[in-house]
Amino acid sequence: MQKLFSLALTVLLIGVAQAYADQRVSLQEGRVLATELIANDQPAAAREIALGLLQANPRDIDALILLSRAERALGNTKTALDAGKAAWALADTQAKRFVVASVIAQAHSSAANFTRAQFWLRRAEQAAPNDQLSALAARDYGVLRRANPWSFNLTLGAMPTNNVNNGNSNSTLTFAYLPGSLANIAWPVPADSRPLSGLALTGQAQLSYRIAKTQRTQTAVNLAVFAQGYVLSDSAKSSAPDVVAQSLGYQQATVGLSHTWAPEGSSGLYSADLSFTAAFYGGDPYTTDVALTFGRQWQHGEAQVFSASIAGNQTTYRSNGSQTNGLALRGAWQRTLANADVIGLSLNASEVHSPLADRGYAALGAQVSYDFGEVFQGVEVLVSGSLEQRVYDASRYDPAGRQDIRTSLQVNIGLPVISFYGFEPVATVATNTTTSSVPFFETESVRLGLQIKSKF
Repeated sequence: MQKLFSLALTVLLIGVAQAYADQRVSLQEGRVLATELIANDQPAAAREIALGLLQANPRDIDALILLSRAERALGNTKTALDAGKAAWALADTQAKRFVVASVIAQAHSSAANFTRAQFWLRRAEQAAPNDQLSALAARDYGVLRRANPWSFNLTLGAMPTNNVNNGNSNSTLTFAYLPGSLANIAWPVPADSRPLSGLALTGQAQLSYRIAKTQRTQTAVNLAVFAQGYVLSDSAKSSAPDVVAQSLGYQQATVGLSHTWAPEGSSGLYSADLSFTAAFYGGDPYTTDVALTFGRQWQHGEAQVFSASIAGNQTTYRSNGSQTNGLALRGAWQRTLANADVIGLSLNASEVHSPLADRGYAALGAQVSYDFGEVFQGVEVLVSGSLEQRVYDASRYDPAGRQDIRTSLQVNIGLPVISFYGFEPVATVATNTTTSSVPFFETESVRLGLQIKSKF
Protein backbone atom coordinates (compact mmCIF):
# COMPACT_ATOMS: atom_id res chain seq x y z
CA MET A 1 0.00 0.00 0.00
CA GLN A 2 2.91 2.35 0.77
CA LYS A 3 4.44 1.90 -2.70
CA LEU A 4 1.45 1.34 -4.96
CA PHE A 5 -2.20 2.28 -4.95
CA SER A 6 -5.07 1.95 -7.35
CA LEU A 7 -6.52 4.95 -9.13
CA ALA A 8 -10.04 4.04 -10.24
CA LEU A 9 -11.01 7.29 -11.90
CA THR A 10 -14.53 7.65 -13.23
CA VAL A 11 -15.77 9.29 -16.38
CA LEU A 12 -16.23 12.46 -14.37
CA LEU A 13 -12.47 13.01 -14.51
CA ILE A 14 -10.93 14.78 -17.44
CA GLY A 15 -9.24 12.97 -20.29
CA VAL A 16 -5.67 13.25 -19.13
CA ALA A 17 -6.55 11.56 -15.86
CA GLN A 18 -8.61 8.85 -17.62
CA ALA A 19 -5.44 7.57 -19.22
CA TYR A 20 -4.42 6.46 -15.75
CA ALA A 21 -7.74 4.85 -14.83
CA ASP A 22 -7.52 1.42 -13.29
CA GLN A 23 -3.74 1.51 -13.48
CA ARG A 24 -1.38 0.80 -10.63
CA VAL A 25 1.14 3.64 -10.37
CA SER A 26 3.65 4.69 -7.77
CA LEU A 27 2.91 7.32 -5.16
CA GLN A 28 5.43 9.62 -6.79
CA GLU A 29 3.76 9.26 -10.18
CA GLY A 30 0.46 10.18 -8.55
CA ARG A 31 2.00 13.34 -7.07
CA VAL A 32 3.48 14.31 -10.43
CA LEU A 33 0.13 13.76 -12.15
CA ALA A 34 -1.73 15.88 -9.57
CA THR A 35 0.86 18.64 -9.94
CA GLU A 36 0.44 18.62 -13.73
CA LEU A 37 -3.33 18.74 -13.40
CA ILE A 38 -3.14 21.82 -11.15
CA ALA A 39 -0.73 23.48 -13.57
CA ASN A 40 -3.19 22.77 -16.41
CA ASP A 41 -6.11 24.32 -14.51
CA GLN A 42 -7.80 21.03 -13.68
CA PRO A 43 -8.02 21.18 -9.88
CA ALA A 44 -11.01 18.83 -9.49
CA ALA A 45 -9.06 15.90 -10.92
CA ALA A 46 -6.00 16.88 -8.87
CA ARG A 47 -8.11 16.87 -5.71
CA GLU A 48 -9.31 13.29 -6.38
CA ILE A 49 -5.73 12.11 -6.82
CA ALA A 50 -4.62 13.96 -3.63
CA LEU A 51 -7.43 12.32 -1.69
CA GLY A 52 -6.35 8.93 -3.03
CA LEU A 53 -2.79 9.59 -1.92
CA LEU A 54 -4.05 10.51 1.55
CA GLN A 55 -6.05 7.28 1.76
CA ALA A 56 -2.78 5.45 1.21
CA ASN A 57 -0.94 7.63 3.76
CA PRO A 58 -2.81 10.27 5.82
CA ARG A 59 0.55 11.83 6.77
CA ASP A 60 1.66 12.39 3.18
CA ILE A 61 2.71 16.04 3.37
CA ASP A 62 3.05 16.38 -0.40
CA ALA A 63 -0.50 15.10 -0.85
CA LEU A 64 -1.76 17.62 1.73
CA ILE A 65 0.00 20.42 -0.14
CA LEU A 66 -1.55 19.29 -3.42
CA LEU A 67 -4.98 19.04 -1.78
CA SER A 68 -4.63 22.58 -0.38
CA ARG A 69 -3.65 23.95 -3.79
CA ALA A 70 -6.51 22.14 -5.52
CA GLU A 71 -9.13 23.23 -2.99
CA ARG A 72 -7.88 26.80 -3.24
CA ALA A 73 -8.26 26.72 -7.02
CA LEU A 74 -11.81 25.38 -6.54
CA GLY A 75 -12.65 28.23 -4.19
CA ASN A 76 -12.86 26.08 -1.07
CA THR A 77 -10.80 28.27 1.24
CA LYS A 78 -11.60 26.53 4.53
CA THR A 79 -10.72 23.09 3.17
CA ALA A 80 -7.57 24.48 1.58
CA LEU A 81 -6.51 26.02 4.90
CA ASP A 82 -7.29 22.84 6.84
CA ALA A 83 -5.10 20.81 4.49
CA GLY A 84 -2.36 23.44 4.61
CA LYS A 85 -2.32 23.57 8.41
CA ALA A 86 -2.23 19.77 8.58
CA ALA A 87 0.81 19.88 6.29
CA TRP A 88 2.41 22.58 8.46
CA ALA A 89 2.18 20.29 11.48
CA LEU A 90 4.11 17.63 9.52
CA ALA A 91 6.74 19.91 7.92
CA ASP A 92 10.11 18.89 9.36
CA THR A 93 12.55 20.74 7.09
CA GLN A 94 13.06 24.38 6.16
CA ALA A 95 12.24 23.69 2.52
CA LYS A 96 8.94 22.00 3.41
CA ARG A 97 8.01 24.73 5.86
CA PHE A 98 8.67 27.35 3.17
CA VAL A 99 6.42 25.57 0.67
CA VAL A 100 3.61 24.95 3.16
CA ALA A 101 3.66 28.52 4.51
CA SER A 102 3.54 29.85 0.94
CA VAL A 103 0.58 27.60 0.10
CA ILE A 104 -1.33 28.73 3.19
CA ALA A 105 -0.56 32.36 2.32
CA GLN A 106 -1.96 31.80 -1.17
CA ALA A 107 -5.16 30.33 0.25
CA HIS A 108 -5.66 33.32 2.54
CA SER A 109 -4.87 35.70 -0.31
CA SER A 110 -7.47 34.08 -2.57
CA ALA A 111 -10.05 34.71 0.15
CA ALA A 112 -8.87 38.35 0.47
CA ASN A 113 -7.53 37.64 3.97
CA PHE A 114 -4.49 39.76 3.15
CA THR A 115 -3.22 40.40 6.68
CA ARG A 116 -3.23 36.68 7.53
CA ALA A 117 -1.60 35.97 4.19
CA GLN A 118 1.17 38.43 5.06
CA PHE A 119 1.67 36.69 8.40
CA TRP A 120 2.21 33.36 6.64
CA LEU A 121 4.56 34.97 4.12
CA ARG A 122 6.70 36.13 7.03
CA ARG A 123 6.76 32.51 8.16
CA ALA A 124 7.72 31.47 4.65
CA GLU A 125 10.55 34.02 4.53
CA GLN A 126 11.81 32.81 7.89
CA ALA A 127 11.95 29.22 6.60
CA ALA A 128 13.34 30.05 3.14
CA PRO A 129 16.30 27.72 2.49
CA ASN A 130 18.10 30.20 0.21
CA ASP A 131 18.25 33.88 -0.72
CA GLN A 132 16.24 33.43 -3.91
CA LEU A 133 13.23 31.99 -2.09
CA SER A 134 13.57 34.61 0.64
CA ALA A 135 13.41 37.33 -2.02
CA LEU A 136 10.38 35.61 -3.56
CA ALA A 137 8.50 35.74 -0.24
CA ALA A 138 9.45 39.41 0.19
CA ARG A 139 8.23 40.18 -3.33
CA ASP A 140 4.89 38.48 -2.70
CA TYR A 141 4.59 40.38 0.57
CA GLY A 142 4.96 43.62 -1.38
CA VAL A 143 2.17 42.55 -3.73
CA LEU A 144 -0.10 41.91 -0.76
CA ARG A 145 0.84 45.23 0.82
CA ARG A 146 -0.53 47.01 -2.23
CA ALA A 147 -3.69 44.91 -2.17
CA ASN A 148 -4.30 45.03 1.58
CA PRO A 149 -6.30 48.06 2.79
CA TRP A 150 -4.67 47.59 6.20
CA SER A 151 -0.99 48.24 6.84
CA PHE A 152 0.93 47.99 10.09
CA ASN A 153 4.50 48.83 11.00
CA LEU A 154 6.28 48.35 14.31
CA THR A 155 9.70 49.61 15.39
CA LEU A 156 11.36 48.91 18.73
CA GLY A 157 14.69 50.29 19.93
CA ALA A 158 17.13 50.51 22.81
CA MET A 159 19.81 53.20 22.73
CA PRO A 160 22.48 53.87 25.35
CA THR A 161 23.24 57.60 25.35
CA ASN A 162 25.35 60.06 27.29
CA ASN A 163 22.58 62.68 27.36
CA VAL A 164 19.09 61.39 28.10
CA ASN A 165 17.91 64.76 29.45
CA ASN A 166 19.29 67.00 26.66
CA GLY A 167 21.53 68.59 29.29
CA ASN A 168 23.82 71.53 28.72
CA SER A 169 27.27 70.63 27.41
CA ASN A 170 29.00 73.41 29.39
CA SER A 171 30.08 73.12 33.02
CA THR A 172 29.71 76.90 33.49
CA LEU A 173 27.66 79.62 31.81
CA THR A 174 27.89 83.37 31.35
CA PHE A 175 24.88 85.58 30.64
CA ALA A 176 25.61 88.58 28.44
CA TYR A 177 22.37 90.34 29.32
CA LEU A 178 23.27 90.69 33.01
CA PRO A 179 24.40 94.21 34.03
CA GLY A 180 28.01 95.20 34.61
CA SER A 181 30.48 92.66 35.88
CA LEU A 182 27.75 90.09 36.42
CA ALA A 183 27.89 89.42 32.65
CA ASN A 184 31.41 88.01 33.06
CA ILE A 185 30.73 85.68 35.97
CA ALA A 186 30.98 81.98 35.12
CA TRP A 187 27.95 80.44 36.77
CA PRO A 188 28.13 76.66 37.42
CA VAL A 189 25.54 74.51 35.67
CA PRO A 190 23.53 72.46 38.19
CA ALA A 191 24.11 68.71 38.05
CA ASP A 192 20.52 68.00 36.99
CA SER A 193 20.98 70.33 33.99
CA ARG A 194 24.19 68.64 32.88
CA PRO A 195 24.10 65.62 30.54
CA LEU A 196 22.90 62.48 32.32
CA SER A 197 23.72 59.09 30.84
CA GLY A 198 21.31 56.19 30.55
CA LEU A 199 19.34 53.96 28.24
CA ALA A 200 16.61 55.26 25.91
CA LEU A 201 13.84 52.76 25.13
CA THR A 202 11.61 53.58 22.15
CA GLY A 203 8.59 52.03 20.52
CA GLN A 204 6.60 53.15 17.52
CA ALA A 205 3.51 51.60 15.93
CA GLN A 206 1.84 52.83 12.76
CA LEU A 207 -1.55 51.63 11.55
CA SER A 208 -3.21 52.68 8.32
CA TYR A 209 -6.50 51.76 6.65
CA ARG A 210 -7.22 52.60 3.01
CA ILE A 211 -10.80 53.80 2.84
CA ALA A 212 -10.97 54.52 -0.90
CA LYS A 213 -8.97 53.68 -4.00
CA THR A 214 -9.31 54.22 -7.72
CA GLN A 215 -6.85 53.81 -10.56
CA ARG A 216 -5.38 57.26 -9.85
CA THR A 217 -6.35 58.11 -6.26
CA GLN A 218 -6.02 56.66 -2.78
CA THR A 219 -7.29 57.82 0.61
CA ALA A 220 -6.30 56.39 3.98
CA VAL A 221 -6.89 56.94 7.69
CA ASN A 222 -3.72 56.75 9.79
CA LEU A 223 -2.88 56.20 13.44
CA ALA A 224 0.62 56.41 14.91
CA VAL A 225 1.78 55.98 18.50
CA PHE A 226 5.29 56.76 19.76
CA ALA A 227 6.73 56.34 23.24
CA GLN A 228 10.18 56.94 24.66
CA GLY A 229 11.26 56.17 28.18
CA TYR A 230 14.60 56.14 29.97
CA VAL A 231 16.60 54.16 32.45
CA LEU A 232 19.16 56.33 34.23
CA SER A 233 22.67 55.01 34.77
CA ASP A 234 24.09 54.63 38.28
CA SER A 235 26.38 57.61 37.70
CA ALA A 236 23.40 59.77 36.64
CA LYS A 237 21.42 58.75 39.73
CA SER A 238 24.42 59.56 41.91
CA SER A 239 25.12 63.01 40.41
CA ALA A 240 21.44 64.08 40.13
CA PRO A 241 19.43 62.11 42.72
CA ASP A 242 16.40 64.39 42.34
CA VAL A 243 15.92 63.46 38.67
CA VAL A 244 13.62 60.49 38.08
CA ALA A 245 13.44 58.72 34.75
CA GLN A 246 9.65 59.04 34.57
CA SER A 247 9.95 62.83 34.43
CA LEU A 248 11.87 62.54 31.14
CA GLY A 249 9.47 60.19 29.35
CA TYR A 250 7.75 61.35 26.16
CA GLN A 251 4.73 59.94 24.35
CA GLN A 252 2.64 61.07 21.42
CA ALA A 253 -0.33 59.83 19.43
CA THR A 254 -1.25 61.01 15.94
CA VAL A 255 -4.42 60.50 13.92
CA GLY A 256 -4.61 61.67 10.36
CA LEU A 257 -6.08 61.50 6.90
CA SER A 258 -3.90 61.16 3.78
CA HIS A 259 -4.85 61.45 0.12
CA THR A 260 -2.65 60.82 -2.93
CA TRP A 261 -3.55 61.29 -6.56
CA ALA A 262 -2.01 61.30 -10.02
CA PRO A 263 -3.77 63.60 -12.49
CA GLU A 264 -4.32 62.36 -16.02
CA GLY A 265 -1.13 62.80 -18.01
CA SER A 266 0.99 63.45 -14.93
CA SER A 267 4.25 61.55 -14.37
CA GLY A 268 4.23 62.06 -10.60
CA LEU A 269 2.10 61.95 -7.49
CA TYR A 270 0.40 64.67 -5.47
CA SER A 271 -0.38 64.22 -1.79
CA ALA A 272 -2.30 65.97 0.98
CA ASP A 273 -2.12 65.04 4.66
CA LEU A 274 -4.06 66.33 7.64
CA SER A 275 -3.04 65.25 11.15
CA PHE A 276 -3.73 65.88 14.82
CA THR A 277 -1.11 65.03 17.46
CA ALA A 278 -1.32 64.97 21.24
CA ALA A 279 1.97 64.79 23.15
CA PHE A 280 2.78 64.07 26.79
CA TYR A 281 5.99 64.85 28.66
CA GLY A 282 6.83 63.46 32.07
CA GLY A 283 3.37 61.95 32.23
CA ASP A 284 1.62 65.33 31.84
CA PRO A 285 -0.15 66.78 28.78
CA TYR A 286 2.44 68.75 26.82
CA THR A 287 1.21 69.91 23.40
CA THR A 288 -1.45 69.43 20.78
CA ASP A 289 -0.65 70.02 17.14
CA VAL A 290 -2.68 70.34 13.94
CA ALA A 291 -0.74 70.06 10.66
CA LEU A 292 -1.60 70.22 6.96
CA THR A 293 0.91 69.15 4.30
CA PHE A 294 0.84 69.25 0.50
CA GLY A 295 3.43 67.36 -1.52
CA ARG A 296 4.48 66.67 -5.10
CA GLN A 297 6.77 63.97 -6.48
CA TRP A 298 8.43 63.71 -9.89
CA GLN A 299 10.06 60.66 -11.42
CA HIS A 300 12.92 61.53 -13.75
CA GLY A 301 13.88 58.44 -15.69
CA GLU A 302 14.27 55.25 -13.70
CA ALA A 303 17.06 56.45 -11.42
CA GLN A 304 16.01 59.86 -10.07
CA VAL A 305 13.14 61.09 -7.91
CA PHE A 306 12.42 64.72 -7.00
CA SER A 307 9.93 65.84 -4.37
CA ALA A 308 8.70 69.05 -2.79
CA SER A 309 6.32 69.81 0.06
CA ILE A 310 4.82 72.69 1.99
CA ALA A 311 3.46 72.24 5.51
CA GLY A 312 1.68 74.45 7.98
CA ASN A 313 0.97 73.66 11.61
CA GLN A 314 -0.32 75.16 14.84
CA THR A 315 0.99 73.93 18.18
CA THR A 316 -0.73 74.61 21.50
CA TYR A 317 1.22 74.25 24.76
CA ARG A 318 -1.11 72.74 27.30
CA SER A 319 0.56 74.24 30.37
CA ASN A 320 -0.32 77.86 29.53
CA GLY A 321 -2.37 77.76 26.34
CA SER A 322 0.25 79.61 24.26
CA GLN A 323 0.44 78.81 20.57
CA THR A 324 3.02 78.73 17.81
CA ASN A 325 2.29 78.79 14.08
CA GLY A 326 4.76 77.25 11.67
CA LEU A 327 5.36 77.05 7.94
CA ALA A 328 7.92 74.71 6.35
CA LEU A 329 9.17 74.18 2.79
CA ARG A 330 11.17 71.13 1.76
CA GLY A 331 12.74 69.91 -1.47
CA ALA A 332 14.45 66.56 -1.95
CA TRP A 333 16.38 64.64 -4.60
CA GLN A 334 17.28 60.96 -4.67
CA ARG A 335 19.31 59.07 -7.24
CA THR A 336 20.08 55.38 -7.63
CA LEU A 337 23.62 54.97 -8.94
CA ALA A 338 24.89 52.40 -11.42
CA ASN A 339 26.23 50.23 -8.58
CA ALA A 340 22.76 50.30 -6.90
CA ASP A 341 23.92 52.68 -4.13
CA VAL A 342 21.44 55.46 -3.37
CA ILE A 343 22.35 59.09 -2.68
CA GLY A 344 19.90 61.62 -1.31
CA LEU A 345 19.86 65.36 -0.65
CA SER A 346 17.19 67.58 0.86
CA LEU A 347 16.91 71.28 1.65
CA ASN A 348 14.42 72.85 4.01
CA ALA A 349 13.33 76.29 5.17
CA SER A 350 10.93 76.91 8.03
CA GLU A 351 9.56 79.71 10.16
CA VAL A 352 7.80 79.49 13.53
CA HIS A 353 5.91 82.43 15.03
CA SER A 354 5.36 82.65 18.78
CA PRO A 355 4.67 85.43 21.31
CA LEU A 356 7.11 83.75 23.71
CA ALA A 357 10.89 84.07 23.67
CA ASP A 358 13.01 81.11 22.50
CA ARG A 359 10.11 79.54 20.60
CA GLY A 360 9.80 81.60 17.44
CA TYR A 361 12.57 81.24 14.87
CA ALA A 362 13.54 81.06 11.19
CA ALA A 363 15.58 78.07 10.03
CA LEU A 364 17.52 76.84 7.00
CA GLY A 365 18.83 73.31 6.79
CA ALA A 366 20.24 70.56 4.60
CA GLN A 367 20.40 66.80 4.89
CA VAL A 368 22.48 64.34 2.89
CA SER A 369 22.43 60.56 2.91
CA TYR A 370 24.26 57.74 1.18
CA ASP A 371 22.97 54.17 1.19
CA PHE A 372 25.82 51.76 0.46
CA GLY A 373 23.45 48.80 0.38
CA GLU A 374 25.08 45.49 1.22
CA VAL A 375 28.77 46.15 1.86
CA PHE A 376 29.45 42.65 3.20
CA GLN A 377 27.42 39.47 3.17
CA GLY A 378 24.37 40.26 5.31
CA VAL A 379 25.58 43.75 6.34
CA GLU A 380 24.01 46.97 4.98
CA VAL A 381 25.25 50.51 5.70
CA LEU A 382 23.44 53.86 5.49
CA VAL A 383 25.19 57.13 6.41
CA SER A 384 23.35 60.43 6.87
CA GLY A 385 24.13 63.91 8.16
CA SER A 386 22.36 67.22 8.63
CA LEU A 387 23.13 70.88 9.23
CA GLU A 388 20.59 73.52 10.33
CA GLN A 389 20.80 77.16 11.37
CA ARG A 390 18.09 78.68 13.55
CA VAL A 391 17.73 82.40 14.23
CA TYR A 392 15.57 83.46 17.18
CA ASP A 393 14.37 87.06 17.31
CA ALA A 394 13.97 86.98 21.08
CA SER A 395 15.59 85.05 23.90
CA ARG A 396 15.12 85.07 27.65
CA TYR A 397 18.90 85.07 28.03
CA ASP A 398 19.95 87.69 25.46
CA PRO A 399 17.96 90.76 24.37
CA ALA A 400 19.66 90.59 20.98
CA GLY A 401 18.16 87.20 20.29
CA ARG A 402 20.13 84.08 19.55
CA GLN A 403 21.49 81.88 16.78
CA ASP A 404 21.85 78.10 16.96
CA ILE A 405 23.72 75.71 14.69
CA ARG A 406 22.51 72.11 14.85
CA THR A 407 24.50 69.27 13.34
CA SER A 408 23.95 65.53 13.31
CA LEU A 409 25.71 62.47 11.93
CA GLN A 410 24.27 58.98 11.92
CA VAL A 411 25.40 55.57 10.71
CA ASN A 412 22.84 52.76 10.43
CA ILE A 413 24.11 49.20 10.06
CA GLY A 414 21.40 46.78 8.96
CA LEU A 415 21.89 43.10 9.65
CA PRO A 416 19.42 41.20 7.44
CA VAL A 417 21.59 38.09 7.79
CA ILE A 418 20.07 37.58 11.24
CA SER A 419 16.51 38.60 10.39
CA PHE A 420 13.60 37.05 12.25
CA TYR A 421 10.25 36.64 10.46
CA GLY A 422 11.08 39.51 8.14
CA PHE A 423 12.31 41.81 10.90
CA GLU A 424 15.98 42.73 11.07
CA PRO A 425 18.14 44.45 13.70
CA VAL A 426 19.60 47.83 12.79
CA ALA A 427 22.55 49.10 14.83
CA THR A 428 22.86 52.89 15.08
CA VAL A 429 25.68 55.25 15.98
CA ALA A 430 24.57 58.89 16.13
CA THR A 431 25.87 62.22 17.34
CA ASN A 432 23.92 65.46 17.76
CA THR A 433 25.41 68.86 18.59
CA THR A 434 23.88 72.27 19.15
CA THR A 435 26.14 75.32 19.36
CA SER A 436 24.50 78.61 20.26
CA SER A 437 25.25 82.28 20.71
CA VAL A 438 23.59 81.74 24.10
CA PRO A 439 25.60 78.98 25.83
CA PHE A 440 22.57 77.98 27.91
CA PHE A 441 21.22 76.14 24.83
CA GLU A 442 24.37 74.23 23.86
CA THR A 443 24.10 70.44 23.96
CA GLU A 444 25.99 67.37 22.78
CA SER A 445 24.90 63.76 22.71
CA VAL A 446 26.14 60.42 21.46
CA ARG A 447 23.80 57.47 21.02
CA LEU A 448 24.55 53.81 20.38
CA GLY A 449 21.42 51.90 19.61
CA LEU A 450 19.74 48.81 18.31
CA GLN A 451 16.35 48.87 16.58
CA ILE A 452 14.16 46.13 15.18
CA LYS A 453 12.58 47.05 11.84
CA SER A 454 10.68 45.28 9.09
CA LYS A 455 12.88 44.68 6.04
CA PHE A 456 9.96 44.36 3.61
